[in-house]
Amino acid sequence: MTFLLSERDGVLRFKRKDGNDYWLRSTLLTHAKNRAISSEYIVFSTDISNEIHIQGLSYIDELTQIYNRKKLTASLKSAINIIKRYPKEESALILFDIDDFKAVNDTHGHLVGDAILQELSKIIKVQLREVDTFARWGGEEFAIIAPKTDMQGALKITEKLRRIISEHHFEKIEQLTCSFGITEIKAIDDLDSLVNRADKALYSSKNRGKNRIEFLA
Repeated sequence: MTFLLSERDGVLRFKRKDGNDYWLRSTLLTHAKNRAISSEYIVFSTDISNEIHIQGLSYIDELTQIYNRKKLTASLKSAINIIKRYPKEESALILFDIDDFKAVNDTHGHLVGDAILQELSKIIKVQLREVDTFARWGGEEFAIIAPKTDMQGALKITEKLRRIISEHHFEKIEQLTCSFGITEIKAIDDLDSLVNRADKALYSSKNRGKNRIEFLA
């Protein structure tokens, strides 16, 4: 009898002729007796495209169609692990929220407030890189994970976003501004310490006049 041993399991992404992606969970097997020299392999694959699609939907905020808190939490944990493994890597976390958003809802109603959240998400998303993670943290608060970005780079990105938001014309309100807090992701961080530091920077921005940027290294 010849036994087969699993050498590797993984999920592979392919592209169909129509341009859409499909996903296979594959297991590579080789002969146990000759695994050191054998060039004969058997691959078992299962199409998991629907599973990946459903999982992807669970990471999307229903209102804004950007990532949600669940996805952001997973991405932050991954970013911390990368920094722990590669200490020379530089990444930043940017938290921001809309200034005086309660007044917008109270004056114009929640439908207008929802439309503003959607429009804001769109104008921010187009300014970011594909490697960045942009998510709704909750309510009117958002977050961006910027990998391979030092503090100077994060400040440059954030100032650009602050200016674009403050100059953008939103329907039914004269001006919308946001306050920002930035911190670098450190090897000594866990999720709580990282988010708390970014939160402190954000609230410092709020307390010092809003429509501004503060950072904690």
